[in-house]
Order: sequence, then C-alpha cells, then structure tokens
Amino acid sequence: MPGRTASGPEEAAIRLRLEELRGPVPSADDEFIIEILHSFIEQTPRSLELLRHALAGRDSKGIEQLAHSLGGSALNLGAESLGRYCQHLEACARTGDLSSALEALQQAEQELPAVSNVMSVLANELRVSTASGRN
Repeated sequence: MPGRTASGPEEAAIRLRLEELRGPVPSADDEFIIEILHSFIEQTPRSLELLRHALAGRDSKGIEQLAHSLGGSALNLGAESLGRYCQHLEACARTGDLSSALEALQQAEQELPAVSNVMSVLANELRVSTASGRN
C-alpha cells in the first residue's frame, strides 16, 4: 500500500533495535547502519519475489532458506511482524505443509512498504545526525 506507515509498536521496535545496534556511544558505525538499512530496503523486494517463485514451484527447501535469511534480517533490524511472517513461511516449508504459506507471503509483502518507510526515515535521521556531528 503506498503511503502506509508502520504501526507505532513496529516503528518503536525498529527504533529500539537500531539504538541497540548503535551502542552507548554512537559513532562512525552510523554509516554502516545506514548502509545496512538501505541494503535491506533495496534487497527485500527481490527476496520476496524469489520466495513467491519458490512457493509457486512448491520448492520447500528454497522457501525455507529464503524465509530463514529474510526473517533473520528483518528480526535483526527490529521488523518483528515481517520477521514473524518469514518464520511462519520457514516453518511451513520445513514441515512440507504449504497450505498457509501464500497467506504469510502476502502479509509479508503488505508489511514491507511500511517497514521500508520507517527504515528510510531512520536512515535519513542517522545521516543528518552524523552530518551535524550530533551523536
């Protein structure tokens, strides 16, 4: 959905996780965090596309691997809802029961724009903070 923003709790979770990643004394690592956020924003649509193809081909091993990777990335960045959808996909693939996998994939696809928006805003905030010397 264009213009959709993450819920307050989801945004708060992402913000909290980024603060944890930055540590007690934010520093030059902010550039690295910005790079990670941009990489997630740019690569996740392709990962979801690959998941959709794997699901269409009923490739349980491919679904499991892709969902595990994407879910881990999402959870490591605080995108808890997206991460949970990926965990569900991974579990479906592991058991071979793909009956609810399409719904989980669709939920992940619907969640992504909001998560990407929050991450983009936070990356910009970090960039401004780093540029102005406020850390």
